[in-house]
Amino acid sequence: MKEKLKSLLILLFIFGVVFANNTQKAQSYNARGLAKLEKQNYTGAIKDYNKSINLNPGLAKAYFGRGRAKASLEDFTGAVLDYNRAIQLDALEPEVYFYRGSAKVSLQDYIGAIQDFTRTLELTPNMVEALKNRGRAKAMTRDYKAAIKDQTQAIMLRPLDFQAYLYRGQDRTQINDHTGAIQDFGRALELNPKLTEAYSGRGVARTIQKDLQGAEKDFTAALRLEPKNIELYHLRGLINAKLQDYSGAIKDFNRLLKLDHKNVEAYIDRGTARYAIYDYAGAIKDYSQAIKIDPKCAEAYFYRGNAKYTLKNHVGALADLSKAKELGDPRASELIKALQ
Repeated sequence: MKEKLKSLLILLFIFGVVFANNTQKAQSYNARGLAKLEKQNYTGAIKDYNKSINLNPGLAKAYFGRGRAKASLEDFTGAVLDYNRAIQLDALEPEVYFYRGSAKVSLQDYIGAIQDFTRTLELTPNMVEALKNRGRAKAMTRDYKAAIKDQTQAIMLRPLDFQAYLYRGQDRTQINDHTGAIQDFGRALELNPKLTEAYSGRGVARTIQKDLQGAEKDFTAALRLEPKNIELYHLRGLINAKLQDYSGAIKDFNRLLKLDHKNVEAYIDRGTARYAIYDYAGAIKDYSQAIKIDPKCAEAYFYRGNAKYTLKNHVGALADLSKAKELGDPRASELIKALQ
């Protein structure tokens, strides 16, 4: 009996030594994984976290770290699975909920993300990043008023956070509070003068309020920061056309088409600007290019038909307008009547 007890004690001692050794090794691999994670060596970090987990499957922070590394490699599904396991092992760590919420946003699981950011805020009530991210997730579900509420709370906690003003400005635009949006974009730019999104957002809001010159200035400022931004050239080109600066509009569409030579809308809009300066042949050429790229573009057929009608090419005009009508452009019927 004594010999059996002695053997059992020896086995327990050996097991304890092995367990302690494995636990220590697991911590060491976890620390190595974290170091590699911070150096953006995500593949190496995952390998170390794998070793840590194999040695100690109950180490929550190893799952958390591996989840972060996977998310950095855009394996968001794998990241969520790791965050799930980390939460099973330690349900009171707010950072894990925050990162899981961020991964769910990338997976377009906005409801799940909102739940995770809410849990983060229950554990850490004044976490500004969680408020901002929950606001963005709410905006993605089109709950803009709730999103504004979150960004407003974030601003109260951190009055110099330019992102919160930017996001609130975008949300206010969605509920047609363009005056409030302009104020928020302006404040964001005071805090960060290199914020392209704030210039473009304010430019759009000013366009809606018919402050076309102010909008043109904003789009120009945004283009200084992002000189290859296709959307900004398009927006400024449209504003220049409304300001009857057709030469400026054509230059903007030219730049856009150098960056994206298959942009149907840009060809149509450049054609319309050319039509406005009586360059009907140039306009027809642009509309034809748009049709070549998209043979089912009713708008291009309509405008080309209108240009041909202006040049008294009634046969060609009738053919284009009939095609526009067939493709669903309701404007074509009136011109067809005039030709018949």
